[in-house]
Amino acid sequence: MGAKLQPQDAMFLHRCKDFSTAVERLISISNSQADAREEQSGCKTVRMTYLDAIMETARQFNLEPDLAAAYINSEIKEKLQTECEERRMIPKTAKLFQSVGKRKKGA
Repeated sequence: MGAKLQPQDAMFLHRCKDFSTAVERLISISNSQADAREEQSGCKTVRMTYLDAIMETARQFNLEPDLAAAYINSEIKEKLQTECEERRMIPKTAKLFQSVGKRKKGA
């Protein structure tokens, strides 16, 4: 790969104001195309995952995945975690207990 971009790199910020928006846009376009193919063929098609979208967006912007992680917002991080848990790539977390703990701290 070429030179790594730094988070403060103005060229990167000019090309993509928000990395998370680019990831969401890629997922939206890819999955709407998958839906159209599924509708035409009647066969279930594979939808793009958040992990795939993050990796592809990082590739498009010539970023290493660990640097790209700095640009991912918490909403996408949660979706990525849920997706990886469902695919058994990481252990499941007890979401019920996490939300209860957060409420107690705020009370």
